[in-house]
Amino acid sequence: MAFAELKQLVAAGESDRLEFKRTTGTRNEAAKTVCAMLNELGGFVIFGVGDRGELLGQEVGQRTIEE
Repeated sequence: MAFAELKQLVAAGESDRLEFKRTTGTRNEAAKTVCAMLNELGGFVIFGVGDRGELLGQEVGQRTIEE
């Protein structure tokens, strides 16, 4: 996904098909959201975005990659 597309998605705000997660530390919660989305119409969970749509980014360390 291109950065411009990401900005456009984030600008639309959260919805039934779009969820923002601040960090990968919320992977378990995000997995539940993905399961719910898969039972409906699908969607996106985007990490590195704050609750108000601010683009924060996300550093992914070796431990996260291994997990």
